[in-house]
Amino acid sequence: MVGEGVGLSWGIKLSTIALPYHLLTRHSARKGTLEPDRIESLHLSQETQFAIFTSFYLLKLWQNSQMKSPTRFAIAIFCLSFAGMPTGFAIEVASYSAAAHDRFENDGTFIESAFDFSGVGRSTGNHWVTMISDTHFVTAEHFRPTNQTVRFYFANDPLGGFEERLVDGRFGMEIGPTGSDIWLGKLTAATSTSVTSYDLFKPYPLTNAELEEIYTVGISDGGGGFTDFRVGTNQIDLGSITQRDTTGTGGVLNNQSYSFTYNTIPMTPPNESFVEVGDSGAPSFVNNGGVLQLIGTHSERFNLGAASASNGDISYDSFVGAYGDEIGFEAVPEPGSALLIGVGSAFFLVFFRRRRVVQPS
Repeated sequence: MVGEGVGLSWGIKLSTIALPYHLLTRHSARKGTLEPDRIESLHLSQETQFAIFTSFYLLKLWQNSQMKSPTRFAIAIFCLSFAGMPTGFAIEVASYSAAAHDRFENDGTFIESAFDFSGVGRSTGNHWVTMISDTHFVTAEHFRPTNQTVRFYFANDPLGGFEERLVDGRFGMEIGPTGSDIWLGKLTAATSTSVTSYDLFKPYPLTNAELEEIYTVGISDGGGGFTDFRVGTNQIDLGSITQRDTTGTGGVLNNQSYSFTYNTIPMTPPNESFVEVGDSGAPSFVNNGGVLQLIGTHSERFNLGAASASNGDISYDSFVGAYGDEIGFEAVPEPGSALLIGVGSAFFLVFFRRRRVVQPS
């Protein structure tokens, strides 16, 4: 999976690393199959993922006779535990440059400078929030904010103003089948007109989205914080739209999904992207007639083995647009229904008043 947090955390406790190291030692001795590039497929917290990855690295050093001294081993754990660590891995983007791909560099060469990203917020817990109305948002179920503050920047200039809203912890639901990784949340107060919301891209049939060009959002090198915001591109894989259920194998998906592959053969397309730990719940958009429409949110990935993105690595999104009717019913009252209720209420009041007028005294 893409991850349950923004990635590596600060100040991991010694006990957090020591226990996974013990378990990892036993596991490696028996099977020798646990590799760091497979960690994202395990449904673990980010602290545990970091602990396992660190333990794996230390174990390799021990096995290679580079750290046979228990004292050196303890020092290494201490340094890795309490040193300042990045809080996530940045989304991989081919031919990356900060000016072209990081939103808050506020550069004219930003690949999505023509579009409005004010409706994509970040929470105090580094969760992603994408607004679909002035009160409701979607994100990943396995990494969702609860009772946290979300910040929305009005423009790509981080000095251009922002507003904050609180997530309503009393409201929230899975969208789709039980075990779905699509979460519908709500804010305690509506956003202002300075923050946009996005329509859903709802193709019919769903397979019409195959080979669609998408804009993928993820964290930048900072890994955590309100302004760590990077954008890449990719293309939905042909034949990848399906009801994907990985919950029985430690995954987080049980809903309609699609994939996009990081291709480097024969040549990596510019801006080609691959999601990383910490991107869970971040959106993917389609440019539909010059307007961004939300099609999915990041859920899982499959890394073929390299430490960074390599040819054939696959990212999996929850296909949010496939549940447009359900989301619309839950989040946005139909105008016709609101009008009907209003007319019905007015009729009731008039009728009741007339009845009172003709009642004998």
